[in-house]
Order: sequence, then C-alpha cells, then structure tokens
Amino acid sequence: MVDENNLDAAGRLILSAQTLGEDDLAQAYVLVGLCHDTVSMERWRRLAASGEQPTPLVWQAIRDPRGYIHALFAHRIEHDLVDGATLVATDILTAGPAWRTAMETVELSIRGIAHRAGCPSIRILIHPDREAPTPAQLRSVFLACGYKDRGPYLSRSMPQAVSDTPPGSELPCLS
Repeated sequence: MVDENNLDAAGRLILSAQTLGEDDLAQAYVLVGLCHDTVSMERWRRLAASGEQPTPLVWQAIRDPRGYIHALFAHRIEHDLVDGATLVATDILTAGPAWRTAMETVELSIRGIAHRAGCPSIRILIHPDREAPTPAQLRSVFLACGYKDRGPYLSRSMPQAVSDTPPGSELPCLS
C-alpha cells in the first residue's frame, strides 16, 4: 500500500531522479534482478562502474520520497555529424503498478538532462528483449511525449526547456 504522504494532489506517486551512487547499488539490484534475472550482482556492479569508460555512462535512479527506487536508466552524450550532441538513454528499467508514473518521470528527467547538457537531440535505445518495461510500454510513454519511432530507438529533436519541475507535477507532454 502506498503512503498518502507520497502522493500528489492528483493521487499520483511523487517521484524524482537522482544519480545512482555506490551505496545504492544493492537496492538498485533488486529492480535489475526483477527485470533481468540472468544479471548477477557482480555483473551489475561491473556495469554500474563502467561509467568511467571513454564515453561516460551515468546511472539515474527514480525514487519516491522514502528513497525507494522505482526505475533506473543510464545515459551518455554522443556526437555525430547529423545530430551533433545527442543525449542517449538506455537500460530503462521499471516494474510494478506505478510503472507509467516512473516512466513519465524518466522522460522528464531525460529532457532535463539533455537541456542542461546542451544536447539538441535525444535518442532512447529500445532493446527488443526487454520485459520491464516492454518495448510497447516504452513506446506508449515516449511517443506521447513527441518522440519519433526509429525502430531500434526513439528520437526527439530540440527538447523543450525543462525547469526544475517540482516532484509530482504534471508532465507537459502528457495529459
């Protein structure tokens, strides 16, 4: 049961994004294990530590006010001749009854990160074997927010400016 103190005026779970820290890996692994039962804790620790590769990969946790993790995603900035600086998000994971609210918070967070990083485009990688969320669930949320379906990924050009939106506020792309 969800504590009423964790809900906004519309009855939606209040969630916010934070960079995943070393101390968060065990709690985050619960979600990783639910979504990918073949990934061991050791492999998860190595994946989370891979952020120090040549193209930094940053993990974000979507949390409720109690600190519980409802979603995870990773992002990095890539550069190419067509799109220039592009924020690429991957490994979006969420499970449970609040998956849609968690995905909406992921989307808002991705746009905010892209805006702050000066990226005029966003690319969301879609893994066809993903189970939580499924590719169809990812598409249902991100296409409603103005992304274009490009098969193995979704893209969005020129993200709108996103201010520091208070947790639980409505997303401008979803009504």
